[in-house]
Amino acid sequence: MLSNHSDHSVPFLEHLPDSDLGHTDAYSEKLSDERPLIGSRRSRRKFHLRTFLSKLLGPPGLVIGGQLLLQIAAWSFFAVLQTRGFIPLPYSTAVWVMNYGHLVTVIFTQISTGLSLFSSFLFSWGVRQSITLHMHGEGMSLAAFISTIRISSRSLILDAKKRRWSAMSIVVFILTVMQTSCWSGLITPLPLDIDFPMTGRELDLSSPRLRSLQDIRALDYCVVNSTNIPAFFVGQTESGYAALKNDLGLAAALSLFDVTFNISTAGTLPLTTVDVDASGRWFTGLPVTVLPKSLWSAQALPDGLLSSTYSMMQQGFTADVSCEYRDLNVNTTPSLLLQSDTAKQWTSGLANPSVNLFEMSSNCVVPAGSGLNYTSTYTSGDPNFILMLACGGVSAEPYSLIFLGAGMYQFMNITVCTFNPQITRVQVDYADTGINSTRSMDGAVADVGPAGLSAVTTLYWMQFFAQAMFTNVVGDEVRSLVAEVDPEGQDGNNFLFAMEEYIRGVAEYSGSVFRACLTVKNGTFVDGVPQDMRILSGGVLHGKIVGWRRITASTFYVMIPGTIVAIATIFIVLVTLVNHAGNPKGDPFDPADPMHLVSVSAAGGLTNVFTGTEETDIRAAESVKVIIHTIEGGAPVMQVRS
Repeated sequence: MLSNHSDHSVPFLEHLPDSDLGHTDAYSEKLSDERPLIGSRRSRRKFHLRTFLSKLLGPPGLVIGGQLLLQIAAWSFFAVLQTRGFIPLPYSTAVWVMNYGHLVTVIFTQISTGLSLFSSFLFSWGVRQSITLHMHGEGMSLAAFISTIRISSRSLILDAKKRRWSAMSIVVFILTVMQTSCWSGLITPLPLDIDFPMTGRELDLSSPRLRSLQDIRALDYCVVNSTNIPAFFVGQTESGYAALKNDLGLAAALSLFDVTFNISTAGTLPLTTVDVDASGRWFTGLPVTVLPKSLWSAQALPDGLLSSTYSMMQQGFTADVSCEYRDLNVNTTPSLLLQSDTAKQWTSGLANPSVNLFEMSSNCVVPAGSGLNYTSTYTSGDPNFILMLACGGVSAEPYSLIFLGAGMYQFMNITVCTFNPQITRVQVDYADTGINSTRSMDGAVADVGPAGLSAVTTLYWMQFFAQAMFTNVVGDEVRSLVAEVDPEGQDGNNFLFAMEEYIRGVAEYSGSVFRACLTVKNGTFVDGVPQDMRILSGGVLHGKIVGWRRITASTFYVMIPGTIVAIATIFIVLVTLVNHAGNPKGDPFDPADPMHLVSVSAAGGLTNVFTGTEETDIRAAESVKVIIHTIEGGAPVMQVRS
């Protein structure tokens, strides 16, 4: 359209002398003589602020304002994210997003595409404004004119002889294409995993004050009378059974305060972010009370949390247990005396030959006058029973637990277990599926104080209540589980190992019982554990939300393409506008509009520029510098700049 137009009958040529018709060079010389070229160095005007501002208020201002608006929105959102760390959606909205993830992706992809197209449109419009100002001023070569038009439309220029223009077109194409994915990465809400530092406060089992209070019997309710608490009694055999099952490779779980522990409590008490009602079935003989809140976050938790788990390093309680078979009698140390008699009926006081009373005692010493060196039970029929008593725990020495089995529990014989209570560190992982405790024995401290005595008392009463007239719960559980690995029951070491694990599981459960008993309000302490008896525990809450996260170094790229496009657009428009602020405003011209190109080239001002389609002809034509000029009384035309 621009190359071979030579019609000399177009109106604006009628104003020229006949001798100039068809002679581009003479025509150009005449224009040069009669009227200085607009935009040439001879006619360039001084910069005037008022003129600059008047032009800025037109399309150039809209281009700059549009890009600034996009960037202010993007960088403001970025700044809020960097300041707050994340922005969560409300819970109900987050649930909807999770349920309709594909639809949400489509919606935000369309929004991102629209923002990207708007930014690219502003870039294109800005470049076209720059071309128009140049063409109304000093003009540009045809090669530059065509290349900038193609760049404004974000078309690729792949010409080895135009490496600079090719590189520019490729960069513009990549940046504008990337904007969609980058906007999407910035504004699309996603499921996010977030972490919050957590701090817990719990009873310190190593507190010196704890031992001094037990010395004056102030802790008896929680130490030697803990089996009066119904919920704790039920869980005693359950905890031993779960510990033994786990060590045999079987699935195991137990409950405490309606919380499921996978395997063992490890002597910890669950930390909570709210007060827990602990009255009624959990505690008896106490006023209405609660287990106070024991877990705090370093910052407010978002309302949009879909789920949360947290991991805490807490103080735990366990025991080092070692069992062996011993031959004890009244003359050994410790001594052991077993007596039996025909039991009397409770109502008439008469002897009943079918019911036997078995009594076991020792002359060993136990602390605090707890009376754990004597026990008894009733049996009917064959004497199937297990009896237990406890010795030691004096002057910081370990306890000795003595078990005696009879009948179908003969596998126990006389078993003596050394019981050494220990305070440990435990990683406690809280999840919806239950609590997992990972015990660490590094730095474990022996503790035969109140917590240790409470554990021995718990074991003693557990064994007492496990015995029925015909069977024993503990014996049945140990025997059934050992049968999993030793069906014939020939290896006595399996039973010893089973008892060690069973006792340890109950001891850890008792540590949790002891903590709860002292922590509850209106119990031993009216306001719960005093400040000087608490220990801090630290950890992290892992939460899942739907929203936006702080942009990191690895995701910062989402801000780059749009910012570069905006800066390039504003720079091109401002620099061109400053350099041409003093030029008179020409007729409207849009280089991207084919009708405008046809119109300005139809007058024949480029008649002698295009001589053919050979490569040499095209190269020669591309080097010609052209302008858009308006002849008085005529339409704008494209002509060679002299």
